[in-house]
Amino acid sequence: MASRINHSCISNVRRAFIGDLQIIRATCDIPADTELRYWYKDPTGDYDDMQKGLEHWGFQCTCEICLDSINTPKKLLKRRSTLLGDLKATLNAANVDTAKAERNLRAIEQTYKHPPNEVPRLALQKPYARLALLYSEQKNAERVLAMSLKVLDSLGFIIRGAHLPVSPTETFGVEKWGIMGNEVMNMWVHLWNVYAAFAPHLLSQAADYGKLVYKINFGEDVTFEEVYGKSNFVD
Repeated sequence: MASRINHSCISNVRRAFIGDLQIIRATCDIPADTELRYWYKDPTGDYDDMQKGLEHWGFQCTCEICLDSINTPKKLLKRRSTLLGDLKATLNAANVDTAKAERNLRAIEQTYKHPPNEVPRLALQKPYARLALLYSEQKNAERVLAMSLKVLDSLGFIIRGAHLPVSPTETFGVEKWGIMGNEVMNMWVHLWNVYAAFAPHLLSQAADYGKLVYKINFGEDVTFEEVYGKSNFVD
């Protein structure tokens, strides 16, 4: 049965193995009669790299992300690739110029035609996550929050009431679940840290969502507090 599940860069399930037992878990609300899809190869957002990685299975991915790459002018794709190369060099420097990295990211965002909640921008999750970590080390809570939300945004999440200062009339919550990328759990940890200091009334909601993300990724939430207890979130 598992062999019948097709690949898509925009997956709606994750899988795990216990010996030869494969466990499939939903990563979002899945309406009845919706096809289940997961990654045969971790998507990078690079179309050529993705298709080459799928040659072994004898097909090409035609998800919204891959189709968007096909329909994007070559000149724009080349500019995106050049900017991503510059960004990588900036983030790999001994002393990262965060302002330059953010300028690069804003320029890269301009090479996309559709909003990320329609066509996720997978190539941006790791750079934004790297900046979130750097700002966390610098104790810059405002930028930690901004970059963490950018990671989730690039994966297609829509989160309401998350930005500081928190609006008293808007409720915090996930309006749309995006791709459950490898950085998602870490971003919820960052959100928890920031809210603990600047919006403690959101801490409970952030923890609940973090616990759900943990359960999606690991199949259980019994060990959540042991791994991500309050003492691990708050200095």
